[in-house]
Amino acid sequence: MNIQEALTREKLSPIKRKQYADKVILSGIVVAGQQTRFTTSITTIGDFYSLFITGRFSTLSLAGNDIIDDGVCALRAMLYDGTGSRKMFNDFIPMDLLFSPGRVKDATALNCFAAFGTVLKADAANNLFYPYEFQHLFDVNSTIIIDVKNDATTTNKFDMVFHGIRLVA
Repeated sequence: MNIQEALTREKLSPIKRKQYADKVILSGIVVAGQQTRFTTSITTIGDFYSLFITGRFSTLSLAGNDIIDDGVCALRAMLYDGTGSRKMFNDFIPMDLLFSPGRVKDATALNCFAAFGTVLKADAANNLFYPYEFQHLFDVNSTIIIDVKNDATTTNKFDMVFHGIRLVA
């Protein structure tokens, strides 16, 4: 039997109706020198099987009265599965190692900080898009928790996306 004979419409349709591609998003703003915890819920629709993650972050710091984009990643993150608060990593991981496309280098990301002083725009982004493989099954009605530390002298922000499959109950 070849694969075309094995994969019939009658066999695939019930599977197709019970799963679909989905994304779960986490984002936040972390004040200078602070540690903040962010959460998002896995809804009652069904379990979420994460395949990989992508994300981006700002790299702002204070230089005198000016906020500059120095390109140094000051954000570190610890990821938890809310079911039992299970750690996904052994320690806090710098976001520049974890996320792709990574650093946000456009002026729109910096405009919210312009009230604090002059914001110097960085060069245009030349980031590679290479998702971080992260396979994990998050149960229905559970939460995804990210604990973020900001070691910079000014506020920074991040966005994180889990790409995966929703398994409908």
